[in-house]
Parts: sequence; C-alpha cells; structure tokens
Amino acid sequence: MAIQENQTVELAYCLEPAGSAPVMQTLAFTSAGINPQVETYQDEAITPDGNVGDMRQGGRSANVSLVDHLCYGAHDAFLAGALRGDWVDGASVSGVFSAVAATGAVTRATGSFVEDGFETGDVIELEGFATEGEFRVKAVSAGSLLLDGDLEDETGVTATVRVVGSKLKNGTKHVDFLFQMVMGALAGRKVRLGHSTRLGTIGLSFPNTGLIGIDAKGVALDMSVVAAPLDASPRPLQRRRLLTAFDGEILLAGETLGTATDHNLNIDNAPNGSSYYGSRTKKKLLNGKFKLSGDVTIEPEDDRLITLLLDEGEAAIWGRTYTEDGEGWYVWHLPRVKLSGEEETIQGEGAVSAKAEFTALKSAEHGCTLVIQRRHPVA
Repeated sequence: MAIQENQTVELAYCLEPAGSAPVMQTLAFTSAGINPQVETYQDEAITPDGNVGDMRQGGRSANVSLVDHLCYGAHDAFLAGALRGDWVDGASVSGVFSAVAATGAVTRATGSFVEDGFETGDVIELEGFATEGEFRVKAVSAGSLLLDGDLEDETGVTATVRVVGSKLKNGTKHVDFLFQMVMGALAGRKVRLGHSTRLGTIGLSFPNTGLIGIDAKGVALDMSVVAAPLDASPRPLQRRRLLTAFDGEILLAGETLGTATDHNLNIDNAPNGSSYYGSRTKKKLLNGKFKLSGDVTIEPEDDRLITLLLDEGEAAIWGRTYTEDGEGWYVWHLPRVKLSGEEETIQGEGAVSAKAEFTALKSAEHGCTLVIQRRHPVA
C-alpha cells in the first residue's frame, strides 16, 4: 500500500489577491497543515431509542498552521500579516551634530529627532562621528538622542544619524494569504489550497539553548482540493539563516535585571467572521483586538522584578537576536508592559530563577504595542 511521505510535501504561499497566475514562495517547515473545519448541528429530538437521528453541516472554513525555526527573512511576511502592518525603512538625517561623552548624547541645534521619526528602543548607526557604529536609543527629545554606548566629545560635526534597517509596528491593515500544499506524486493525493487566510496567532519561543521557534496559525475563508497546483514552480527556498537566542540579550525596564534564560511572545490577532444566508463560507474575516502577552525567565540579581509587579509598575522589554554570522538581527521591542505574575523556582542545584508573565500595552510614544526592527545581513 502506497503512503504519503512527509518529505515530499511542499508548501508555498503568496499574498492575496493573487490573480489567475499567482507567483508563490516555497516555505520550509517542521510541521504544517491546511485542514477543513465544518460547523455541525445535531437533531436534538428526544427519541425512544436515545439515538441521534440526523445532523446537518453549517458554515465551513479551514485552519492553516506552520511551525518552523525562525529564520532571517523567511517569515517577515507572516510577522507583517499578524501585526497588520508594513516593514518601513528607518529614519535617517544628515546635518550638524554634537556628541557629549559625559551623558552619551547626540545633540542637534536645528530640526527635531522626534519629528524625523526616531524612537526609544531604536538601534541607530552613527556615521561621520569620532565614535561610529551601532547604539541603542535610551531616550529621545527634539534636540537629543541619549545612547547606550560611549561617545567622544565633539562639537559641530557634519555627520549622519540613521535608524538601522527597517521597522514593523502593529497597525490596522488587512493582510490575507493564499497557501498551497502539494502532497507529492502519490496517486490520488491532490493539492490543498487555503484561500484568503488571515493569520490569527503567532507564538515565538526564545530558549536559552536551541533555535528560536515560530508557531503560526491562521483562519482561511475556505479551502479547496484541486488536481494541479496554481503555481507548479514556486520560488525556491530562501537561504536558511537560523536565529538563536543565546547570541542575543534581553533588557527589562532598560536594564539587565539578571541573566535571561527563557522568553516567549504570544501574538493574537483574533480574526473573526460569520456565515451568511446562501453561503457555506464566511464572506470576509475581520480583525479583532490586537493582543500581545508572554513571559520572561531570569536569574534575578535583586528584588526589582517582584517590586515592579507589586507596585503595578510599567516597564519595557527589549531583546535582540542574531543570525549565525552576526550580520543580520531582529530587535523585539515591547515599549510598555505590565507584569501579571511572578514565580520563583528554588531547586537543589543551580541558581534561583524567576518567571514573570506580562501583557503588552499601547505605547503613546510609538503608537503601537510591538516594534520589530531588522538589519539585513550581507548576502
């Protein structure tokens, strides 16, 4: 008896509307699926023999899932879909600046860093200064950027200050995907299509050992099974640039409160829709409230974490993860979070660990809940 081998399954996607001849991108995955979901309604009549006599089907949709190791560039479209936003090139400004070694600030006499689009948590690059390179922005005002690195005193230097790479913020855009799963050359197995798929949740796991994981789930308005793929030769797999958390760092409230050992983010886009008279499928999917929660585990150096929780304080979480060559990275910035719980683990061996659960909230400065920044690696 012939069976379908996992290694011969191919998954590809494109944005919708895709047109009559879609150009799709092949995806790698550790597990995936396009699976139908049908509402059912049973006859509730009371009968002498106690059996259910009939059942009817109602609305129809499909669940689309993708689990993989997070790779630079491979999942950027899905991050944008879940965040309902677009990747936008970072701000850049050239002019006359000064640098203050004592405070770690870059200043300007004219113009406004705020109006130019610089924000707390940005990774910026200085060019033309005595001290060049990348720095994290700790605070922003119209006339100054407070940075996290060492600077040399300079006055009236002509230079450039730019936000590295591009940024993605959660917004209100509607982003839909078409997924194609080709089941291989096995006779009788067809091609599954997930139409008008809206991403519902993305889970990101940052273990202290191992690879960063992404678990994406979406809802498709409908699925179909066809004899031939819509795109028989989708674009090949991109280069796999795996990301690991132990090459990065995590800051809470702008400081290292201890050694971070684990970090998880849960993005919930909450798409929803209803069936209508005359149709088994939903006419459209609507975005729900954007929610972001997660947890971070550290080996605490003091009691600042529990104090932050008990005082109902607010903090920011900032983390960066790198490709294996260090050329590419992502910054995951939650500019405003509140802790909802803290659990310490005291064991016979090793250090005391504290797991803090949090909910992310909208930041007035950033106008969003989550900012992702990326630096493009050298090809």
